[in-house]
Amino acid sequence: MRKTAWMWRDESTDAVMGVTFDEDRAVLQWYDEPGCACTGSDAEQPLADFLENGPRGGNPPPDVLEEMRAELGAF
Repeated sequence: MRKTAWMWRDESTDAVMGVTFDEDRAVLQWYDEPGCACTGSDAEQPLADFLENGPRGGNPPPDVLEEMRAELGAF
């Protein structure tokens, strides 16, 4: 199982946000203030939905969103 991940600082809340992509399931898992492996993601989003509609579980900054689209568009 391959997972790809991104993290960023939310400018409005100063919180750390993150998302992982589970390649086997083709699902993005969104995290609000990750840091503890004791719980799961806050939201899941199918890859097809992300590519068609954009992020639904977080608000990545433009540079992170661009990198995500470039990486995930290959799947």
